[in-house]
Amino acid sequence: IIHDGNRVVIRQIFNWEDIFYGQIYLILLDEYRMIKYIRRYEPDEENYVFLRSENPKYDDIKLHKSKIRKLFIIENILSVKTQI
Repeated sequence: IIHDGNRVVIRQIFNWEDIFYGQIYLILLDEYRMIKYIRRYEPDEENYVFLRSENPKYDDIKLHKSKIRKLFIIENILSVKTQI
């Protein structure tokens, strides 16, 4: 969905009640930055989420919500084409 050279328009999310599960987010952890779909983790929805990649080669990541330092929803993906 997001290709090399694309730009993303983001908006910071401050409250877990504002999460739209199934949408794409930029997730900032202490050591990593990633863009993933956020999915519900049904057994413990209060504390955990699943992070899912569009690429089927990558497994889902079960992540404790407390590890997320900042969260941004991807509002738009811009394709920038340059001509030389």
